Amino acid sequence: MASFDVVNYTIRPNKNIERKLVFESLRELSTPLGLGDYRYIGLGSPWFIDFLLAHRYLLIRDMICIEFEEHAPRMEFNKPYDCIAVHQGPTSEVFPKLDLASRSSVIWLDYDTGPEGPVLEDVEFIVNHAKAGTILLITLNAHRDRLPSKDSDGRIFENKEQAIRFQFKELAPATLPVGATNVEGYPKLLSQILFTHAHRSVHRSGKGYKFLSMFNFYYKDGAPMITIGGLLSDDSHEQTYRASEMKKFEWVTGEEQFAILAPPLTVKEKLTLDRLLPRATPPTSVEIGFTLSETQLSAYHKLYRLYPLFGEFQV
Repeated sequence: MASFDVVNYTIRPNKNIERKLVFESLRELSTPLGLGDYRYIGLGSPWFIDFLLAHRYLLIRDMICIEFEEHAPRMEFNKPYDCIAVHQGPTSEVFPKLDLASRSSVIWLDYDTGPEGPVLEDVEFIVNHAKAGTILLITLNAHRDRLPSKDSDGRIFENKEQAIRFQFKELAPATLPVGATNVEGYPKLLSQILFTHAHRSVHRSGKGYKFLSMFNFYYKDGAPMITIGGLLSDDSHEQTYRASEMKKFEWVTGEEQFAILAPPLTVKEKLTLDRLLPRATPPTSVEIGFTLSETQLSAYHKLYRLYPLFGEFQV
């Protein structure tokens, strides 16, 4: 079952914020890199939120949605713009049919799977074939229970470290960071493994490019998720990126993980908090008249400007 058959992606506040952080940041590269002439490639969901933002923020007019055949007719029905083409099939079959070398792209591999899915193969293929200037984003389910419980011979792993080394092989660090096998520590390890894979894939490609790390997000609207992102660059694109204003955003952290953990709020709670903002320090529970943890208050203080409001309307 596809995740969009279970979850309405338009009403996940932290996912909503994550998308806005990405596209607001990339807008700083829109003019210097000419992102309006790029192609946007994303994975399907019938809401097309990332496609709407790519068009609105970056003015991209050539977009491709990759979707399994069973869901493709629904995607075709729901696509919001005529400039979106729906390509049917798994990523492993669709990407070889796309001419990634002819123009730079913004590619968002927004999987609902974890590392057991096609992510490592897809990243290596894209890096080997994409044109310099391509921006690559990767989202994965970061729940450690997505790791395998048995090896290929059916032997049960004694601990999570064995599962990690089986899943990632030489990508796993020789010594795992402290807490990396815990529920809280695994998302950081997974993001670092993805960065390592991107860097190594670029090196193996022999093109002389770099993978310039830009984003490392952790967010949770239920399942823990991570998104990493970077620029596939030659010397010219690297100079353009480093001269841009993109790094003014505190969430453009390179490979350091930035947590998006805004609390679920009612409309009244949000408006109460907003009346105390902006200011240098987070509001307190005493000031707002209801209880939120310090972590939640701090997260909202950082991200309130992008926090979504949801409501019901009749058509």
